[in-house]
Amino acid sequence: ALGKDASFYPSQRVLATTYFRLGRLAEAQYHMEAVLRKDPLSLRSNNDLVNVYAARGMWDKVFPLIEENLQHSDDLDHWKIRSAQAKYLQTGDRNALIAAIGAIPSFRNENGKKTWEALVRRDYSESLRQLKLRDADIRFRFLDLRLPRNMSMSIRNSYLLAALVHFELKEKMNWTAESEKAKASLQPITQVDPMADPDYSSNLAICYALEGDRERMEATIQAVREKTNTEIFRFSLQAACEMHIAIAYLVLGENDKAIETLEAASKMDGILFLNRELDLWFIFDRLRGNPRFDKLLED
Repeated sequence: ALGKDASFYPSQRVLATTYFRLGRLAEAQYHMEAVLRKDPLSLRSNNDLVNVYAARGMWDKVFPLIEENLQHSDDLDHWKIRSAQAKYLQTGDRNALIAAIGAIPSFRNENGKKTWEALVRRDYSESLRQLKLRDADIRFRFLDLRLPRNMSMSIRNSYLLAALVHFELKEKMNWTAESEKAKASLQPITQVDPMADPDYSSNLAICYALEGDRERMEATIQAVREKTNTEIFRFSLQAACEMHIAIAYLVLGENDKAIETLEAASKMDGILFLNRELDLWFIFDRLRGNPRFDKLLED
C-alpha cells in the first residue's frame, strides 16, 4: 500500500510527462525519479526516466539504469533495444546499431522492423517489398526504439515512405502514384481535425513537393510553422516538422534551402537527435560531402 501518497502517484506521472513534453526536463526528471521510487519495477516508469536522461545527455545515468533493468526485467529484448539505441545516440556508430538490433529476435519478427533494417542498409528493393505488406496508416520512425514521438522524426504514411524510396530510385511514375495515395490519406486528417499534430501537414508538404505543386507546398509549410511555434508543439514537434520541410526542398532540388532549414532546426529548443536522424534517413544521403551538411552530422 502506498498510504496517503497513493492518490498522488498517477497524478505525478501525468505531471512528469507534461513537463517532458514542454521541455522542462529538470522538472520532468524530478517527478519521474519520484514515480520510479514508488514503482521501481515498472517498465513504463523506467523507460520514461531513460528518455529524460537521454534527452539531457546524462549518459552516466542512462546506461546504469538500462543495465539494472537488464538484470531484473521480464522484457529483456526491450532493454537490449534500448541499450543499442542509447549507444547509437551517444556514439553515432550506425554499423554497431544495425548489428546489435539484428541480434535481437523480436526486432526482426515484424515487417515494420524489416523495413527499418532494409532502409538503414539502403536496400531499396527489399524495403519496397516490405512496405507493400504494411497498412497505409503507419508512423515510421528510424529511432522508434521505445522513444516518445518528440525524440524521433516520423513519416506518417507507408505510401509516402514508398514514394520517397521511388524518388531515390528516380522512378517518377511510381513516386507520383504513391504520393497521390499518401495525399488522399493525409488530407482528410488535416482538413477535419484542426487539433491534429502538425507533422501530418508537414508530411503533406512532402507530397506536394513530389507532385511539383510549389504553391501548395509553401502554403502548407507556413501553416505548419505557425502551429509548431506554439507552446504545445514547439518542444515536441517543431524540429521534426522542419526535417520534413527540408525533405520537401530536397525533392525540389533546392539543396541549399534544405540545409538552411536543417541548420535552423539544429538550433531549435527541442530534443530531437538531429545528427543521428540525418545519418539514418536515406533521403539525406544526397547532401553528404557538403561541408555544411557534414557539420550537422558531426554536431
